[in-house]
Amino acid sequence: MSGIVTREEALEAAFESLAQILKDRGDDTSALVITESSTLWDDGTEGTLALDSLDALDLITSLEEQFEVVLPEDVDFETIRTVGDAVDMLMAVVGEPERAGNSL
Repeated sequence: MSGIVTREEALEAAFESLAQILKDRGDDTSALVITESSTLWDDGTEGTLALDSLDALDLITSLEEQFEVVLPEDVDFETIRTVGDAVDMLMAVVGEPERAGNSL
């Protein structure tokens, strides 16, 4: 994908990538709801996606490939807590800071 990327497009790509990552690791995704506020890391709250470091790398790689960018290597990934945070990082590199509230 090239050209201007909207926040809605970035969110949709993140939702799809996360659903595939979770499915690939064997999670039951039939009732899965991923939203912008979904927590990426297991913080003990209900609905967390509980990504591990390899899952996070898969997410970043997927987004980089889809949007033909390289995300900054100096990003402190511990500060990226939600799907929305990951999309904010992507938007800082590729697109316009448009707000949208989508879910899968």
